[in-house]
Amino acid sequence: TSAPVLTASTGDAGADLYENVVGSVLQIRWYINTPMGRSICSGSGYLITEDGYAVTNTHVVVDDKYKPASELEIIVSDQTVKAKVVCLGDNKGGDGNGEDLAIIKLDKVPRGAKAVTFENYDKVKNGQKIYILGNPAGMGMSITSGIVSDRLRDAFGKPRMLTDCTVNGGNSGGPVFNEAGNVIGTVVAKI
Repeated sequence: TSAPVLTASTGDAGADLYENVVGSVLQIRWYINTPMGRSICSGSGYLITEDGYAVTNTHVVVDDKYKPASELEIIVSDQTVKAKVVCLGDNKGGDGNGEDLAIIKLDKVPRGAKAVTFENYDKVKNGQKIYILGNPAGMGMSITSGIVSDRLRDAFGKPRMLTDCTVNGGNSGGPVFNEAGNVIGTVVAKI
């Protein structure tokens, strides 16, 4: 994948990072019929290839019976496109033995959208500054910042990165960026 194109610095690291990577971050939503009526499901994700493959959480794209959404609505670079679930990393919506990750494929990649660049996780250090971009509560894009509290915390029987960044419902599946704008993780849980 190609690296995001860097723009001129405003002198504010968080604002600069947001501008440089927001075209890689997806707002995901889909609708489900319930006994109470139509309900919206939402979350976040990010592009990993220039031809439209993206990562999110399994629990973002399945219903309460673990059935994948038939069609997703994606907002990226201020444009709305459709997407389909390609594969699930866990068949229990994130509560099983697999990873709570899913691959989705956008029908088309909007102009201005770009794939992320990944950092080697061996370079991640406790205390380093990080940023989370996502779609909290399905209300649009936001950014939070913090530090890596523990790069290898045992959580739910698996090693996870622990951070002090604010994470809200809807941030699930969103990317965790280092200060260089490279992805070092995916939001999978709030503990």
